[in-house]
Amino acid sequence: MSRKPSPSTLAYRERRDEAQRAARELYGPRADPLVAEDLADDALCRGLAAYVDRYRRQHKRGPRWAELGEQARPDVVDDLGAAADELGHLAPRVYAELLCQALQRAGWITTGQAAGSMRPGPRYTPPARPQRPRKPPAR
Repeated sequence: MSRKPSPSTLAYRERRDEAQRAARELYGPRADPLVAEDLADDALCRGLAAYVDRYRRQHKRGPRWAELGEQARPDVVDDLGAAADELGHLAPRVYAELLCQALQRAGWITTGQAAGSMRPGPRYTPPARPQRPRKPPAR
């Protein structure tokens, strides 16, 4: 049985959603060229997919989109010119959304609806792991 959200909760959600829409409109056009530049860099994309692979093995779940965005561009707020803006705190979120969607379309990562579902995509091939030398059979 679910409880009905309170009026203050509904008002908060509405303000949050409106701020996120405004941030997408403001930063989306600024973030698009950054995402295109990052997607063109195969080494960066391979590194991000490797980060997802390592993160998944260490934490038994995939990273959040924001964590992947932070790996790609730690200074994205400066890159977007968002530091002084009222919605500047949402700029990394917009960039991370666009980046993850682009990486998914390109096959570097896959994601699902559930939190923590991010995993390396079909385009990523993990580096070969060194094999232990086998002992000769006992005679």
